[in-house]
Formats: sequence, structure tokens, C-alpha cells
Amino acid sequence: MIKINNLMPRKQRPSPAQSQGREPARLVDLVGHQLRRSYFHSRQLFASATSGLEVTPIQHAILETILDSDVQAQGDIADRLGSPPQSVVSLVRNLEDRGLVERVRSQADRRRHVLTPTKDGLALLGEVRDRVVISEDQLVSGFAPNERAQLLDLLRRVRGEPSG
Repeated sequence: MIKINNLMPRKQRPSPAQSQGREPARLVDLVGHQLRRSYFHSRQLFASATSGLEVTPIQHAILETILDSDVQAQGDIADRLGSPPQSVVSLVRNLEDRGLVERVRSQADRRRHVLTPTKDGLALLGEVRDRVVISEDQLVSGFAPNERAQLLDLLRRVRGEPSG
């Protein structure tokens, strides 16, 4: 049987994060499922807050990592972000094509290239940082002050990292 929702144009269908329908009972208590739904909700808030900037959360994370790290080689960035190296390669290429980062030969090891943000990349990062505050505030608007820190700690533990 075809569900009516599948016949609606894509733009009119609610996103997975916005769906108000009752979740199947077997999914309600699955942490992975709830993480996935929360991820989609977070992406929507990020996209809304950064509208017009043409930047994704992972591109933002790459720019932040390049700027804040003592290492800026693609493989090291992938490690820091917990992302597959091959996905970081294409994301960095996109940032490079847009003139937001550039590859320069490492002074410490002339065989390696490191990434550095360009003037445009730094300007974009400044704008994104201001707007991310808005999406983060929306994401945790229903939390008590200590619950945000508690959630971050729990998510680190889900990934097998120590409490922090």
C-alpha cells in the first residue's frame, strides 16, 4: 500500500526530524535512532541559521579544525573530526575550489602540504560562528543550564571517550 505522504512533493513532506507521527514502538528507545533524528534536527537548525552562506556543519568543523589545530594535513583533520579521510578530501577540495582554504607546503616537512584558511575563509568562519550560536541555542532551548553540559558528556561517552 502506498502511503499518502510518499505522493506529496518533497518540499512539502516533513523532514525526519520534524515528523510529528508516532514512532514505531521498537524505535522509541533505540539510542542510535534517536541520535539520527537529533542529527537531522541539528542540521536543519544549522542550515536555517547559516542560510545563504553555503556551508555545511562538516565544512564548518573543517574550517574550525584548520584554524585551531597544530596540524593541518587532511589526514590529521580527518582523525581529529572522526571522519573517513576520503570524505574529508572531497570536502576540502570544495573549500579550496571556493577559495576558502589553500594548500601550502609544510615548513617542517617539505614533502607535506598543510591547509590554511584564506582571508575569505576566515571571514566566512567569523560569520558562521556568530550564526551557529543561534542554532545551538535553539537546539537546547528546552534544557536546564546544566543539561547541555550533561548531554555533551553523555555523547562523548557514547563514542567511547572519557568524561570531560
